[in-house]
Parts: sequence; C-alpha cells; structure tokens
Amino acid sequence: MLAGILAFLVSCTNDTCITSPSGDYSIMLRLDDNGQPQYSISANGNEVISWSPMGLEASEADLAGQFKITGVKTSKVDKVWEQPWGENKTVRDNHREIAVSMSNSEGVDLTVRMRAYDDGVAFRYEYETQEDSLTVLSEKTGFRFAQDGMSWSIPGNFETYELD
Repeated sequence: MLAGILAFLVSCTNDTCITSPSGDYSIMLRLDDNGQPQYSISANGNEVISWSPMGLEASEADLAGQFKITGVKTSKVDKVWEQPWGENKTVRDNHREIAVSMSNSEGVDLTVRMRAYDDGVAFRYEYETQEDSLTVLSEKTGFRFAQDGMSWSIPGNFETYELD
C-alpha cells in the first residue's frame, strides 16, 4: 500500500491527474503548446504510456486543439451492480474519476472524463458544439508506449472466424 501512495505522489503532481483506489494506476492530462489535450498513464509507479495526443478531427469544428481548461471535477464510486448475463452475476464498480472541462475559440466545449480502476484506466470524450451534427474525419488519439514490448498475433487463414 505504501508503494501505491508513493507512486501517487510521484505521478499525480497536478490537479488533472487521478489515481486508482489502490494507488496502482494513474492517468494524467495536460495541454500542449497548441492547446491539444495529451495524456499519460502509469502503472505501479512506472510510466506505461508516455504523453500521447488526444482528440478527434471534424470538418465542421476544431475538436483537437486550441483548448483552455475551464474546470476540473473529481468523484469516486464504489458500488455493486448486477448484470443479466456473463460469468459473474455481480460486478463491483470501484473507481476514481476526473472530468476536465475545456473550451476553444470556435465555441467547442470538451470534457475529457478519465477513470482509474484497480485493474486499469479509461477515458472518453464529451463534446458540445454549435453545430447540429459533425462529420468526424479522423481520430487523433495516440498511444506512445514508454518502452518496447513483446507482441503476438494469431495466424490468419481463409477459414478464420473473423471472415464470417
């Protein structure tokens, strides 16, 4: 437990960072010089994902840049819910959350909602624009791994289940 607290102190040094209830995982957010959100992830005090870009690109509005942070809210959840199917009937939802609100000069409001669980992290985008609809052209979210790692794949062939 002390290692988790120390990892929190080392990795979460600003108000746009959240750490899992156990202290094992943390996810941080910052804006680069162009106002584009970036994130970083640490596990057990070690950086896993280095600062990586976030956002989407749309033809009608700038969804990835020129943002300024307008607010930060934190919350925590520890509850159990029941699912109608699956191996486990009950699921424990135990996480900490940070919602970082931003806006840019084009009238785009963006909230990046980041959650830290005891077994990993997650984030999502919540956009509000002056447009009725948006045409998303590309994803700007990147994954810059902090170090090289091993990977594997399943050999494919014509009879693979993915072709159905």
